[in-house]
Amino acid sequence: MRITFVTYTYPHPKRGFNPGIERVIESLSQELARKGHDVHVITTYSRNDGKKGEENVNGVKIHRVKDVRDIFGRVGSIFSLDLLSINYSVKKCNDILQDSDILHVFTPFLLNIPNVPVVSHFHHPEKIRNFKEYLYLPTSNYLWRKTYERSDAVISVSKYSARYLIKIGISPNKIFVVPNGVDTEKFHPNVDASGLKNRFSGNNILLYVGPITQRKGLIYLIKSMPKILAEHKDTILVLVGKGNQEENLKRLSNKLGISRNVIFEGFIPEDQLPMYYNACDLFVFPSLQEGFGMVLAEAMSCGKTVVASNTTAIPEVVGDAGILVEPKNPDALAEAIIELLSDEQRRKILEQKALTRARNFTWDESAINCLRVYRTLSESNLRISKVKRGFE
Repeated sequence: MRITFVTYTYPHPKRGFNPGIERVIESLSQELARKGHDVHVITTYSRNDGKKGEENVNGVKIHRVKDVRDIFGRVGSIFSLDLLSINYSVKKCNDILQDSDILHVFTPFLLNIPNVPVVSHFHHPEKIRNFKEYLYLPTSNYLWRKTYERSDAVISVSKYSARYLIKIGISPNKIFVVPNGVDTEKFHPNVDASGLKNRFSGNNILLYVGPITQRKGLIYLIKSMPKILAEHKDTILVLVGKGNQEENLKRLSNKLGISRNVIFEGFIPEDQLPMYYNACDLFVFPSLQEGFGMVLAEAMSCGKTVVASNTTAIPEVVGDAGILVEPKNPDALAEAIIELLSDEQRRKILEQKALTRARNFTWDESAINCLRVYRTLSESNLRISKVKRGFE
C-alpha cells in the first residue's frame, strides 16, 4: 500500500524531553516501511530542528513543508495557527496525497482528498492546566474534534482514550484500539549500565523519564521523597527530561532539604535511555493523565518494576506487573516505593512479570493492526468508487 502520514513533527525533535507521540510516528512509519509498504511522511520544518527538503530515513520518504512558526516563531502557536496552517502547506505535496491509498494523520486535517480514506490518530484529551494553554488548546481541541468527525476511522492507543472519543460523540463503529509498541531490540534487560551504576554507587535509584511538566505529577513524587529517605537514606531520584516545571521542582527540593537526593539529568538522547532504565531499581511514573505511556512499556521491556498512578490508560499498560497508587498522593507513592525497596524478592517477581507483559506491546503488532484498518477502508473505498463509475 501507499501510506502517507501527515504530522507536525517527524522525527521527534531534541526539544529537551522525549515526547511519546514523535516516537510513535517514527517507529510506526518505519515498521510499515520494513513490511514493504511505500510510506511517505509530510511534516514541517520548524518542529524538526529546521531541516528542509526531502530525505529517505530507514525506507520512509520524508517531505517537509512550512507552517506559520517558520515565520513567526512560537507566536505562530497562538490559537493553533501553526496546526491550521499545515492544511494549506501540505498542498505543496498534493500529488502525494492524491496518489495515496491511505492518509494517516497525526495533526488536525480538514482537507478533502477525493477517493483517499483518512485515518486519524488519538492519544489522549488535552486539558487546560495553565493560562498559556488558553491561548491555543481550545482551538486545537476544536480542530481535532472536527478531524475525528470527518475521518473514515480513528485509531485510539488505549481503551481509555476510545471511551473519551465516544463521550464526545465519535461513532464507536469507526474507533479502533491499537496500542503503541516498544522497540525490544533497543529496550531490553541486557544493556550495560555499569557506568551509571558506578556513578550512583551505593544508592537505590528511582528513575523518571519524560517531560518535566505539570501533567506528569512530579510534584507529588518530590513530596514523597522525605518519607522514602527516612526509611532508605541511600535513595536518589533521577529525573530524565526537561520542561517548564524544572525550576519549580528544584525550589521544592531545596525547601524540603532533599536537593542532594534529586538529580535533574536534563535531556538524554533516546539511544542512551536503555542504559538509564537498566541502571535503576524502580521506575516511578506519577503521571496524572496518559493515553498510553510509552516510557512504561520501555521500562517494563528492560525488566523494571513500575510504581505508577492508577489513572487513565496507565493500568492498561502496567497490569499486574507493577504497583499502582492513588494519583496526587505522595504518601501512597512513598509507601509503595519503600515496600519494594525493602522486599527484593517481590521486586524480582514483578520484574519477571514486567518482561512478560512488555511482549504484548510490539511495533510489529501495532503495524499489523493498523494495516487491518487501512485495508478495510481501502477495500470499502474501492467498492464505492466502482459503484460511482457504474461497475456494480
